[in-house]
Amino acid sequence: MRLDWGFENPNKTAALIAMLIVAAWALPAIARFVFRGKRFLNLKPSFLISFAWWSALAVSGALGYCLLLTGSRGGAVAAVAGLGALCAAQILQVFSPKLVNRSAGSGGLLVVLKKNFAGRKDSDAICEATSNPRIRMSAPRITGVAVVFFALFFAAFFLPQTQRFSPEYGAQDASIGNRLLIWKHVPSMIADAPGGWGVGNSGKAFMTWYQAGDADEEYRTLVNGHFTFLTESGWGAGALYLMLWALALRLAFRASPAAAGVLVAFGTAAMFSTVTEEFVLWILPASACWYAVCRCAANRDWPGLRGLSLCYAIPVIIFAGMIFVFSGKSKIFATGSGACVRLGSGVPEVVIVAGADAKESPRRFRTVWFENEKSPVAEWRVSENARQSAGGAGKTVVFLGNVPPETMIRFSREARRVILFSPKITTPADVFTKEVLKRTTVYFGEFSHSEKQFAWGGTGARCEIVPGNGDFISDWAERILDNAGR
Repeated sequence: MRLDWGFENPNKTAALIAMLIVAAWALPAIARFVFRGKRFLNLKPSFLISFAWWSALAVSGALGYCLLLTGSRGGAVAAVAGLGALCAAQILQVFSPKLVNRSAGSGGLLVVLKKNFAGRKDSDAICEATSNPRIRMSAPRITGVAVVFFALFFAAFFLPQTQRFSPEYGAQDASIGNRLLIWKHVPSMIADAPGGWGVGNSGKAFMTWYQAGDADEEYRTLVNGHFTFLTESGWGAGALYLMLWALALRLAFRASPAAAGVLVAFGTAAMFSTVTEEFVLWILPASACWYAVCRCAANRDWPGLRGLSLCYAIPVIIFAGMIFVFSGKSKIFATGSGACVRLGSGVPEVVIVAGADAKESPRRFRTVWFENEKSPVAEWRVSENARQSAGGAGKTVVFLGNVPPETMIRFSREARRVILFSPKITTPADVFTKEVLKRTTVYFGEFSHSEKQFAWGGTGARCEIVPGNGDFISDWAERILDNAGR
């Protein structure tokens, strides 16, 4: 049983634990800020700060054990990345020429003296910092960190949840391979939908238009919080999302190592699961951003214009370059949150209007379309969102499932050819004019039990009986492309 704190997903629980592990190391900084030069219960500030440090180590160790109980590999990577960012931010402060009261997060795993090294050589500043007893990690603290690390390391060998960390389990676990199969299509999904696939439609869009034809796995999202947002929101919102992440990390690394670690832990966890959809998990990252902004404002220590420009330019350039490269390779173009998808470039020759109850799968049509080298440009539309479309003038129009009569009338009025499969229309003359019926082809299965096929007799429409089929025509996609090529 994997540990779950009410999220119904151990990966989300692990993401929260990873952030809490990093956030625990803000306790020494808080103690230093609160008890600076003051006694509490007649205890010296140095003792209180040391007690906060050991408390942070104990809390992070207990949370580390909870993280192992989740069995989340992504959560473990997030915790390591967050702690690495915490230490890196503290080390960067040592190398920085300005350390004047910059960060209240300097009381974490590494202790940095708040001293101005401006105007002095970095090597001299670092030597002075590392030789100062207030900065150097003491032997008891190093021992404490080592004890906690090795305790968690050996505990991992005896917990059943940590079997997921073994290479043997990873080789048999399909979740890793499935993630990679999804993620390799993300650049194409982003490039194919300038306006995005719509909120909550990323998993459906992947299954419909990008998943292999013989695969049967179902996905609600892209199993990655960042990729899910980028594919669902569109180019503009995606570029803004990347810029905000770059700016938040820039401010956090400048203001507080603990805030930087929390953001890195959250961002890393979101790479392996859709943790970004959980509002509760945004509380710590949002608090870290708020603190970083307040700290920079209090110290009047904002990133320079060059730093801000890089925050905005680098992600936008990478994002735009990816769109440029993959837009030229793809044959799919989606609009209206995926309600209209065009296969091929140019003016569509075939327009397919699918009702909500259509049994014909878009993925089946996509597979047949790609296998046929001479497939015409086709457009797949959802009938509920086709009311404001241009119609099917001069095109081959196909109706699948239960399509509203007014939609059928508008699309078929000037169509070059109309195709229906096992339609449920009882009075065709009420929907189609005589001229349209002469250009209409209707398919019924040989073993169909529907009595609707008798309604088409004498209407002028061409009725074809498909041998070996019932109400569902198995080769419907091939027949559409065959008719379009005539």
